[in-house]
Amino acid sequence: MKNRSLALIFGLSIWIVIILGVIHISSLDKAFYREQYQKNEVAENIGINEVDLTKATSVLLEYLEGKRADLTVFATINGEYKEVFNTKEKDHMIDVQVLFVKTIWIRNIAFALLLIVGAYLGFTKKKESIDILSRGFKEASMVLGVVFVFIVVYAVLDFQNFWILFHKLLFSNDLWLLNPYTDNLILMVPLPFFFSLVSLILFRSLMALGFVFTLDWGLNHQGYDHRFLKWFALITMTIDHVGHFLFPDYIELRVIGRLAFPIFAYLFALTYRYTSNRKRLLIQMSIAALLTQGLLYLTNVNELVNIFFLFMLGCLAFDAMDKGRIWLIIVIGGLADILDVDYGMYGIAVLTLFYFYHEQRNKQMLGYAIISLMFVLLPFLSADTWPLIPRILNDFFGFYWRYFIQALSILALALLFFYNKKKPEAYSNKHLAFVEKHFFYVYYAVHLALLGLLRGIL
Repeated sequence: MKNRSLALIFGLSIWIVIILGVIHISSLDKAFYREQYQKNEVAENIGINEVDLTKATSVLLEYLEGKRADLTVFATINGEYKEVFNTKEKDHMIDVQVLFVKTIWIRNIAFALLLIVGAYLGFTKKKESIDILSRGFKEASMVLGVVFVFIVVYAVLDFQNFWILFHKLLFSNDLWLLNPYTDNLILMVPLPFFFSLVSLILFRSLMALGFVFTLDWGLNHQGYDHRFLKWFALITMTIDHVGHFLFPDYIELRVIGRLAFPIFAYLFALTYRYTSNRKRLLIQMSIAALLTQGLLYLTNVNELVNIFFLFMLGCLAFDAMDKGRIWLIIVIGGLADILDVDYGMYGIAVLTLFYFYHEQRNKQMLGYAIISLMFVLLPFLSADTWPLIPRILNDFFGFYWRYFIQALSILALALLFFYNKKKPEAYSNKHLAFVEKHFFYVYYAVHLALLGLLRGIL
């Protein structure tokens, strides 16, 4: 009974950390504010310039986090230099700040409980701890999942009434009833802004919870086999390409897509090592690369040199490694960069890392993390980028983090670490087995071409 209660606390803590963490990250996302300001023509509606609007937003968000004692900020509005926020707006933001800071404390306490309970059960129950904690997470999900779904459905069906009820439940006064024509606070963040914000929070929460459920599934099935990882990578790759072609402003789609490459690279390195005919694999990659690129050109997808070229060069790099020709691997990596192959030299480095350390998973994981971090920091070897460092550090989590999203691919290591070497059972249906074997080759080319065509139409 004690273990079950602790496990439930663990599960509830995961939900609380994810939901509140996503709320905090999204509410303080300056890039999101900039996008919404342009979309809702906020500067024009207020009569303020972009610089002053950015300054007012920074003050507002710092106050929200509790980093400022007041909301005093001046700007030129409709030709008059005055305070941006009036007394009623400031009074309402006092309530909002108190609520926001409390949720930060709740998130931190939940995170501490998560670590303490996880460590306690890990040390006392050892192998049983994973099963106990998994049950606790599932039980918490059954309770909070219903609440979460209800909130999502309510918000989608009637967002305006949902937003009104939200304020009535959280605030004991009517200070939140601001004038949408004269109060700058509501002009900065009108109802469409909050609809987009809530949508973003729901989307990010679902993605984070989905990742946790994926981890839970793997831990309860003795890890992830080749088939599971391949389909997981295919799905996340598709999400990434949908973001690239159709929704470039939704950076979250590209973040999800970062999980695909390390998984594909890992599986391909294994495929090459254990295939019965390496020359045939090289020929298959070469034909797939040429046919795919031809289809992409026909559909006006000119910005990609498809990943089959990387795998083709990877085969050559693997062969060079087997023969001890390290210099040739460097040449192949340079060629990948010159030809602008997807992932370039970085991709060759990752493939050879996974191939060389195939029986040493810890070195594979650590090596991938180091290579990925080096890759995202590589531009700073140039002195031209050094003056940008203070600006990037100052607003990293607000905006500049999006230029370093490849580092987030390290999260995929949580799946690769639990890779199950046992070969998945072959499908008894021959047609299904044939489709599985050749599906990726066709799907990769066709889905990119279709997305390219859709981009042209839309």
